Amino acid sequence: MRTVRRYSLPFQFRSTAVVLSTALVTATSTFSAPAGATVTIHDSEDVLAQWTFTSGGNLFMRSPEGDLWEFVTDIEDQAIHNKGEGKFFPLSEDVVKTALQAVSYPVSNLDVEIFILPFPRRGLLPSNAGHSAIYLSPGVALLTESQTHSVVAHELGHVLHHHYLPDSDQEGWAEYRDLRGIVDESVYHGDAMHAYRPHEIFAEDFRFLFGGAAANYSGSIENHDLALPNEIAGLPTFFRKLSGFAAVVQDVPMRRLHLFPNPASDRVNIEFVENASFGAGEPLTLRVFDLQGRILSTESIGAGPTLSWGGRLDDGVQAPPGVYFLEVRASRERWMGKVLIAR
Repeated sequence: MRTVRRYSLPFQFRSTAVVLSTALVTATSTFSAPAGATVTIHDSEDVLAQWTFTSGGNLFMRSPEGDLWEFVTDIEDQAIHNKGEGKFFPLSEDVVKTALQAVSYPVSNLDVEIFILPFPRRGLLPSNAGHSAIYLSPGVALLTESQTHSVVAHELGHVLHHHYLPDSDQEGWAEYRDLRGIVDESVYHGDAMHAYRPHEIFAEDFRFLFGGAAANYSGSIENHDLALPNEIAGLPTFFRKLSGFAAVVQDVPMRRLHLFPNPASDRVNIEFVENASFGAGEPLTLRVFDLQGRILSTESIGAGPTLSWGGRLDDGVQAPPGVYFLEVRASRERWMGKVLIAR
């Protein structure tokens, strides 16, 4: 018996548990069903049952992308320098799902498989991502939720670069390098130190800009010599344009909103995650977008400490169940958050 779970992007709101035995039985729990691609999560038991084989006394995995890896099954193996707590700890599927739910990047036409590995791979101990799959390596101690969120968001950034900004897109990479200030190919190249590789910088930028709050617990990126992504005008715009989600893009610094309750049934309370620098009494504009970037509601809201969205659209009707992006804008700054309406 194996369990595979599929979630609709943007990584939230529909889970399907598929149990294979002599007959096919599908149990579905639906939170909402936004249009988009699909994430399939293979837990460590499924990986062992369906994706591995033994040869010469060693355990191997063949990935759906054609890679062949040997697993390091013994913590005392010389490949494992840090023995940690004396065993391997696969990542929590629930936390992986929560990390995906926290991502605020709109994705379409993208199918991703996530493999929660039971053991690390010889010669490739850390987590990594391919064109359409993410391979999450276990720790030698339990990873914190923040560490899991960070890894998941970073590796998702790699999948997105393969999908939306492949290496063959020389013009796109030239634009990104110029915007990011990493045009010197003698410093920033694929064989450089990890933090100076353009692919890694891209994935870190994605994590910082679009990962949830837990994914950004450090408040930094791997390369401390580079400016933070939110300090670079136009960088969020560049990322959103990759997926065609440019309707909400403004070249104004963007910060995060805390929206609660989330999921919500109607009224959504709004808090600023970072200190707001707009002037006292300055009017604020609230805009609500759907997953395709369409503006569904625009209204002026007060500048007091208590802000909220009543859960209604411009036509006065309640917002249907689904995922919405809320943007609060002042004259010089804007904030954005994501909320699920579920009834």
